[in-house]
Amino acid sequence: MLQILSSEMQQVVLMLLVAAAPLALCRPQFFQPVLFHAAPLVAPAGPPKPIVSPHHAVVLNAEAESRLPAHMQNPFYKDPRISAALAKESWFTPDEQQVIDREADKIPRSKIFSIIRNAGFDKL
Repeated sequence: MLQILSSEMQQVVLMLLVAAAPLALCRPQFFQPVLFHAAPLVAPAGPPKPIVSPHHAVVLNAEAESRLPAHMQNPFYKDPRISAALAKESWFTPDEQQVIDREADKIPRSKIFSIIRNAGFDKL
């Protein structure tokens, strides 16, 4: 068969065979059946997750906002869909954990006001 083809065609066929040989030896890894990678039907029993309580500053802020008169409260947050979406956004992901000891709480408020005053932002 190679004698029938011209020398240029022989080179093209040879290059295609050389290029296709590694592909013939490879097996597809992305089309494997789902049965081999199926998750277990029963969740593995692990240690119970601790109950997370809100930070005390968050609780104090919520109490202060609830005492505001109605005309000063934002009606946007009273929508149950908005509240649910905001609550879901604040859920912890597997790599996150609750902050209990905030570094920002350790800075005296007088120091913050001094920095703001010296920067000239108190005149705005």
